Amino acid sequence: MQARCEYSELTVPNDDSYVAVAVAYVDEVSKKLGFEQDQRKKISLAVEQTVASVMEQTFEPGARQTFEIICERVPVGLQIIIKERGMLFDPTRIPLFQPRTEALQEPRELPAIPLLRDLVDEFSIHNLGPDGQEIHLVKYLRDKSVEDYFQACELEQFQQPSQTRERISGPGEFHVHLMKPSEALEVSRSAYKAYGYTYSYAHIYYPERIVELNESGQLISATAVTVDGELAGHCAIFRSDAGSQSAEIGQAVVKPEFRGQGCLQRLTEFLINEAKSRGMTGLYVHAVTSHAFSQRVAARLDFTACAILLGYVPASLTFRGIREELAQRETFLVQYKYLEKPGPLKLYAPSKHQDVIAKLYGNLGVTPQFEVPEKSPAAVRQSESILKTMTAGSMPPGYASIEVLRCGENTGSEVKNALKEFRLKRYDVIALYLDLRDPLTFHLVPEFEALGFFFGGILPGASVGEALVLQYLNNVAIDYDAIKLHTEASREILAYVKLQDSSRGNPSC
Repeated sequence: MQARCEYSELTVPNDDSYVAVAVAYVDEVSKKLGFEQDQRKKISLAVEQTVASVMEQTFEPGARQTFEIICERVPVGLQIIIKERGMLFDPTRIPLFQPRTEALQEPRELPAIPLLRDLVDEFSIHNLGPDGQEIHLVKYLRDKSVEDYFQACELEQFQQPSQTRERISGPGEFHVHLMKPSEALEVSRSAYKAYGYTYSYAHIYYPERIVELNESGQLISATAVTVDGELAGHCAIFRSDAGSQSAEIGQAVVKPEFRGQGCLQRLTEFLINEAKSRGMTGLYVHAVTSHAFSQRVAARLDFTACAILLGYVPASLTFRGIREELAQRETFLVQYKYLEKPGPLKLYAPSKHQDVIAKLYGNLGVTPQFEVPEKSPAAVRQSESILKTMTAGSMPPGYASIEVLRCGENTGSEVKNALKEFRLKRYDVIALYLDLRDPLTFHLVPEFEALGFFFGGILPGASVGEALVLQYLNNVAIDYDAIKLHTEASREILAYVKLQDSSRGNPSC
């Protein structure tokens, strides 16, 4: 029998005066589980009218009997069970709740289910034969994280199975589809069990947020389910702007017993086709570098290395069954795949980095045309620059980004001020994204490198355009030798990034 985490019982006599006792007991349990005051009131009303009806209907007048009220924490919230062994219970005789007063007339009777649905989320009656009957009331927790849905004893992290399941012999073992809202809770639960609370995208722990993001188009989740109906894995496409042409693919969680059986590859292939059907032009992945498993999967699907994001997530990130603890902030490799090749690309890359940028695009099958701005910086500046900064909530802890959506007269000073603010707030890594199609990028890169930013790579089709990625390490040491990379192309990028890293001598802002 599976151990119960939050489980208690109260035995009460069939005495009307004990209705208030039953209500007080359930209210204390619901309070302990984190229900807000308005939800607790609804739970109390449901318990009061149900217990009162049980006492009225199931026991003979003058009989001295008892019944049980059971409170149990279940994945969706709180389950209340009223268990009695009296006469058969008629659910249509539960009265409409009215306050108890001296002048209370006979209560008006209404069908049970419509009334109780206003107070609880589930209502059912179970006839147990000689063992009597049970009335089940279930109230869901609203807007809670996965830890609010499950107790710690249900959320122990996945252990690597001693024996994995037999390798899949053919297609169809996993059914892959767009995530159903009913699967969101299991997705969150799997993420928690795989990573604890260390995963860099916080919404993965909030089932209702996953559903909302999918409904808005910012997230496109896919799930892989076994023939037995068990959720084996999850992966998603996500973007900060639902209208973006390129998007990240990730947030992958595969349960240990299904690893190495093609689950992640099936999910990725499904999402690639989904992205194509939605008119996206490219996808990219953030692959960890403490191991090369996800890099290999991406490479098999023709994702190509284009950037190195140093120290992207905290060292607290864990990968159950792969690596217990990281020695430093985890560096991510960005791998990109064109779904539709772009037309001619005219880029204003700084001369210093043109060769490596040309090679990165060449690896992706694109040959850009490099231009030198004809006009002076002052002549091509627009009146107002537009910067977008992202920190905690949309970025991993300790990581911040600055996106230059439009260069303007004050872009240099605004980036400098944003960097100063992030440094003072002790962000470990600050990334800077510039559009290579903007002539001002050609002039601004040396200015930003003088502040301590250095080359990180490119990201085609980013929210800023054809992004040049720069990065700044705020007194964070990176052991480049600890970074594991799968392909020679990715190792060449790392060598170039290391060469450009001037963090040990970052000037002050």
